[in-house]
Amino acid sequence: MRSRYLGKAFSGKPVRRSSWSLWLAPPFLVLGLACAAYLKLHGIAAPLRLWEASRIEVRGNHVLLASDVERDAHFGSRVPWLFLDPREVRSRLLDDPWICAARVSRGIWRRVYLDVEKRSPQAIVPYRRGMAELDQDGVLLPLGRGRVPADLPVLTGLPLDRLKPGSPAREPRILAALDFLSRCRSSHAALWRRVSELRMGDPALVRMTLEGIDAEVWLRPEALTETKLALLATVLPDVERRAPSAVVVDLRFRDQVVLKTAETASKAATPPEAGAGDG
Repeated sequence: MRSRYLGKAFSGKPVRRSSWSLWLAPPFLVLGLACAAYLKLHGIAAPLRLWEASRIEVRGNHVLLASDVERDAHFGSRVPWLFLDPREVRSRLLDDPWICAARVSRGIWRRVYLDVEKRSPQAIVPYRRGMAELDQDGVLLPLGRGRVPADLPVLTGLPLDRLKPGSPAREPRILAALDFLSRCRSSHAALWRRVSELRMGDPALVRMTLEGIDAEVWLRPEALTETKLALLATVLPDVERRAPSAVVVDLRFRDQVVLKTAETASKAATPPEAGAGDG
């Protein structure tokens, strides 16, 4: 009787049973330690840092080198991926005068994408005993980091030494000349390839030098228009064929082309009378 009651008493208490997870934990722990030791011995632990980028892809850099764009990003020796700040990197990229737009994004497999849009130079200018370039908006583009000037027309006679790289030129004559060259490049490509220099030292006169012809083309700064481009492209072949001795092709007059010889060119450099030129 006594043993029967004792059995009932013990049978009413919950019995402790061991969980299956406790049996599996030690093997997994040993396996993890073995894998970590293997990776450490074979030098694979460093590339598995999830907070660092494994690859940087630069896109849209037609003029800039990929190394230049990465240098502008100022990543340092270790490129962040998990803690990447796209806005901060984009701000650093835009400090480069050659970059007008940038987008920074994080990709899968620890990749970082740098999409940049570069400025398109339209002309070369003398700048501080060297050379620089101007884009269509007049932004001054330096020629550092081993870059060489592109095959572009040269603008001379412009006071640009005080202009900082990345700053736009505000003078109306400069903007008019850049717009003129841009229009010429898009609508009269053959003529644009021949434009060698635009001399703008005289506020009332633009002297254009063309390759393959000794004559200068004279234009008014306020008349650098599509109409003058079409007129020049039309009359230039006739001038080269019929008047090889001409030294000036004067386009300062409305709907008129005046050819000047060496004797008359020096006297005709003054602006035309009011009403005779372009309106």
